[in-house]
Amino acid sequence: MENLHQHNYTKNTPRPVIWLTGLSGSGKSTIAAALEKFLLEHAHSIKPLDGDNIRMGLNKDLGFSNEDRKENIRRIAEVAKLFSDTGMITVTSFISPFEEDRNIAREIIGEDNFIQVFVKTPLEVCERRDPKGLYKKVRKGEIKNFTGIDSPYEEPKNPHIILDTTVLTVEQCVQTIVNYMIYPHSHKRVIGWLYDSSKNLHRPIDKGWSYTNHGNPSVKNNGKQKAVFIGRYQPYHYGHIRLVEQKLNKGIPVLIMVRDIAPEDKNPFTTEQTVDMIRKYHMWKGHDVEVMIIPDIESVNYGRGVGYEINEYEPPKDIENISATFIRDCIKKGSEEWKDVVDKTLQEDIVKYLNEYEESKSKV
Repeated sequence: MENLHQHNYTKNTPRPVIWLTGLSGSGKSTIAAALEKFLLEHAHSIKPLDGDNIRMGLNKDLGFSNEDRKENIRRIAEVAKLFSDTGMITVTSFISPFEEDRNIAREIIGEDNFIQVFVKTPLEVCERRDPKGLYKKVRKGEIKNFTGIDSPYEEPKNPHIILDTTVLTVEQCVQTIVNYMIYPHSHKRVIGWLYDSSKNLHRPIDKGWSYTNHGNPSVKNNGKQKAVFIGRYQPYHYGHIRLVEQKLNKGIPVLIMVRDIAPEDKNPFTTEQTVDMIRKYHMWKGHDVEVMIIPDIESVNYGRGVGYEINEYEPPKDIENISATFIRDCIKKGSEEWKDVVDKTLQEDIVKYLNEYEESKSKV
């Protein structure tokens, strides 16, 4: 994962607060725990805040009246801002049922650092899940003023992200949040959901990219056709990954073709090493990606009336500026900057393979 470098964070810069809101049983805590695990694995400082640990300590004096709920959220926002100001990514998972209170939290934390995530799960699904048995107690009359039953939940009017947990896996929810954090100007960009009626799935739309189709403009993927990408990938970095995700995020399986070239200074990794790194990353992500080696190519040619798209992508500036040459030069100079644009799962392999190439040169 990128080091959130597009936001130009420094040690003295506040980090984002991920504000998860939704009904009890919607999946907030599950998503928060998975997000925490993901960010820790990628060397980010993170502080989770949820109803259990706050209600047992800081806010144990508060009940569940509307006034107490408002004060509960206000205190949480103040605490989240303190963690954010110290350079920690903060993930909060609270029902926070009222729009007015969420807006107050936004004001306290600051517009630029507040990412509101609406975990949109229907009441009947939440009640069926009922992980803490709370809905059963409500139906028996043992709990009063329960959000969604006899106390209102006001759906966010303008959340940054909407997660429908009836169609998205936990990993897909986490990846959606992470993608939002790492894209430039993300706090000003609303992630939408593309509804695919053939698969009954909502998929994220990335509005930072554009493309021109030089092939058939009327192709409708049947879910089995693969999107093909061809390259050297020396090494495989976030620019390549984000490009491939333009198809993966639409539910289209991908075939990555690696050109078979002999190692040299501009292309120091063997074809087999490149294939291994690409497979390693996408297997870890659980992506539907196949990787194969093809002979080096002179050109890519097509005739009239082809039955597929031929897309030329125009990436956002920050993605366009990622350079494999920059990565290799940084490693040689001992600079750590390259790690901002290469996934953590591949960093050790890249250094190892590059050192092996340098050693092989010295033996010639």
